[in-house]
Amino acid sequence: MFNNQAKRTKRTRKVLAIVLGLSLVLTASACASDGSGGASPQNDDGSAHVRLANYGFLPTSAYLAWAIEGGYFKNHDVKVELLPAMLNATDMLNAVTSGDADLAVTAPNSVAFARNRGQRVKVVATTNLGYPVEVAFTPAIDKRLRAKGLSDTSPIKDRIAALKGMTLGLGAAGSLIDLGFRSVAMSNGLDPDVDLTLQPMPDAASQLAALNAGTVDGIVSNLGSISTFAESAGTGVVWDYMTGDQNLSVFPSNVVAASESYIDSNPDSIQRFLDALHEARAAVVAGLSSEDAAKLKAVVAPDMDREIWDTTLEEHNALWADPFVTSEKGWDAVLALVNIAADAPVNVPASEAIDNTFADAVD
Repeated sequence: MFNNQAKRTKRTRKVLAIVLGLSLVLTASACASDGSGGASPQNDDGSAHVRLANYGFLPTSAYLAWAIEGGYFKNHDVKVELLPAMLNATDMLNAVTSGDADLAVTAPNSVAFARNRGQRVKVVATTNLGYPVEVAFTPAIDKRLRAKGLSDTSPIKDRIAALKGMTLGLGAAGSLIDLGFRSVAMSNGLDPDVDLTLQPMPDAASQLAALNAGTVDGIVSNLGSISTFAESAGTGVVWDYMTGDQNLSVFPSNVVAASESYIDSNPDSIQRFLDALHEARAAVVAGLSSEDAAKLKAVVAPDMDREIWDTTLEEHNALWADPFVTSEKGWDAVLALVNIAADAPVNVPASEAIDNTFADAVD
């Protein structure tokens, strides 16, 4: 009993350390800037100045961190001012339409809702194609599922069916992860409101603590986010719940959005920003030097196990859209997901929500 208690205490401390590390990364990224402050779209030296709404530095957008740390924005004469990290995509779009931000690296569902409310914003690039929904199970649940002959490579319908009767923690109701999980469950024969007990939790700390305590069977997240940190802490075993699903595999999970007024008045700034972002991402995909790789990890995930970090980046290589264009099929997947929880149908045509001019011209 003493040994079990000691192990639980050690795991708890590791979870808290990782949560603290994640919080520090978000805080650091919120304070980082690749240039001086101010709201001017162009500086006196002719360089572009972009105020960027963002989630913070996370593995899913490691290329953004590298565009700053690796000097790619500087090479394209773009001074990027990272605004304080926002975990709510709606807040990012509100900042863009109010003029408090120029661009946002955000979720596409927020663009659909914003357009539906009459806010004139558009997607100018898709940086991540595919929404990698994952479930981090407790080791006991993972062992039970594998004893039945299942694994994370089993057919998607089998993986979904295995969830029946479970209690799962996840983000707020109506959030992208909530809708994404509901989408894959429903499209593969499971009613999440009848066949499961879903427990919305406000933050990473509460989700990781619940998993560690065993009060939930697993937590729903996405690659490079809370589930990955749970795996790194040794408290969760991650299973893929995107592969095999038609909607999630074409879903543009990360997009760059701008207001129509900013698109009209600052096309050069947008193009420079996307060109730099594309080059930085290509460098990460191609493989950084050991020194640069260590620098990127230190900025994005300093406390993550190195092997898990390397695997996470490798898995993201397949999700980083190239080129940055947003397809109508992808937008249809966004609307399908949005309408799972919409009070009234959201019918925003792709022609109103997407401007591929800059993505088409990316170097």
